[in-house]
Amino acid sequence: MICRYCGTEFEPKKRGRKNQGFCCKKCADNWRQHNIYDLQPKKYTKQCFFCGEAFQTNRENQKYCSTQCSHAVRKTGRTVYTKKCLYCDAEFTTIYKEHKYCTSACASRHAANLRRGEYFCEYCGKLRHSDHPNRNRFCSQECAVKAKVLQYLPIKLKREQEEREAYLNSHRKNCAACGKEFQANVMHQKYCSPQCKEALYLTINHNRTLANFIPATFACAECGTIVKTTLNHQRTVYCSDRCAAKHHKKDYKKRRSQQMAENFVEPVGLKTTYKSYNGVCGICGLPVPEHSDSASDWGPTVDHIAPLSKGGKHMKSNCQLAHRLCNSLKLDTTDDFMIDWRQKLIYEPGQWNARLDTLCEQLHTIEGKMPPIRITIQPTTTLQTGVEQ
Repeated sequence: MICRYCGTEFEPKKRGRKNQGFCCKKCADNWRQHNIYDLQPKKYTKQCFFCGEAFQTNRENQKYCSTQCSHAVRKTGRTVYTKKCLYCDAEFTTIYKEHKYCTSACASRHAANLRRGEYFCEYCGKLRHSDHPNRNRFCSQECAVKAKVLQYLPIKLKREQEEREAYLNSHRKNCAACGKEFQANVMHQKYCSPQCKEALYLTINHNRTLANFIPATFACAECGTIVKTTLNHQRTVYCSDRCAAKHHKKDYKKRRSQQMAENFVEPVGLKTTYKSYNGVCGICGLPVPEHSDSASDWGPTVDHIAPLSKGGKHMKSNCQLAHRLCNSLKLDTTDDFMIDWRQKLIYEPGQWNARLDTLCEQLHTIEGKMPPIRITIQPTTTLQTGVEQ
């Protein structure tokens, strides 16, 4: 059996569905696709008005068997022009004077040839050949993708900026402590800084403590004034720091007098001690100004080598000359306490410079029979002193 579509000879099936004249299903589908109108049954049988041949059709008002007969009838009684196609140079007849092409395909191909030329890639500027400037605008798919990215990049950036602004607006809050507007890092953040949070908590605790605070009343141990305590000033013994210092000073004088009475051996004078030590401090080794203010840090004092509070006696062998400042720094040390001002200037910079400058000013104004003093103070932390023998 011969296939109705491809003309191949084949053996028809003996069982199952019949082949209906096709060697395979593909040929059957192709034939039906190309002959879809021939498969439908025709309703009318008519005769062509031009050529007189009989034909079958489904349209009741059809007069001609083909388009050729229809075109020939339209040309009857009209001027027929014989022209040459501008594209394929084939001769053709037409009733329209302005026709230039034999078919629409030739017109399309000729128009494409007219548009064909050299153009440049819209992204990289590379030369390209195309039949239309708006077709194949890019030399490659890579350039087309990059151009599309550049085209939508401003839109993407704008969208990201709008999302960022929306995020910032949603995280813009007012501080619960100070009321100042701030940008929160998380949605549940309430305070602009840890300091505001701490200050608010301190205020809450202060108000809570103030509500539960019960003031107390007492008499000052120094002046006898009746004092009522407050939350910020909860004193229990003295009404002020002045009364506390005054009371401690009296207490110190009383204890000092008692220690002197218990450890007294012989009288010791300041002038005698000054002459016996040649005006040199027994603690630091620097000269002591003889004519100095009693309130000065560098004024002469009598220091007990073994403190009276630790069992020392008030006698000449247990007394030495010392600056008031050195005596204060020694306190009640029982060991051989010495002060090296040079080391103090190195390890404690800026703390003692002003006081040592005051000592130098006082020593330069000394008049008397004291041995000559050589003192050199540099702006840096260095002090050189010495007594010539």
